[in-house]
Amino acid sequence: MLVLKGCGAPNDLNTLEDWAEVGALSYTALRQVCVMVNVRPYHARDFVRVFRAVLRAATDGSPVESLLNVADSRTLGALLKKSGIGRVRSERQRLTVDEFLRNQRLVPPENFAVRLLYNMVARYTPKNFR
Repeated sequence: MLVLKGCGAPNDLNTLEDWAEVGALSYTALRQVCVMVNVRPYHARDFVRVFRAVLRAATDGSPVESLLNVADSRTLGALLKKSGIGRVRSERQRLTVDEFLRNQRLVPPENFAVRLLYNMVARYTPKNFR
């Protein structure tokens, strides 16, 4: 699954080209996959970027914001808002993977791919991820 390949990337995937390279397919093929699952390519890219950051933050305790390669605070704020995260949370209010998947606004939660991902996470992740 391309989302999981993106989540395994060593760095933030801030372009579709970066994500396509990690997913071992062409830019055009990646865009076509997004169309097939009824998700706009740039929304899918941002979903993968933030999902990757949330997963890494859940495992190593890093702030989500520090795992996103964003040029300025306004752009970061807009990305986090679209992601359903909002501004920086305190350490006591760390975002869980489950919360991100339920609250994100990048891809409609009723989308088949998001429901599949949500079910995979619910079934196979340790409790500290949820």
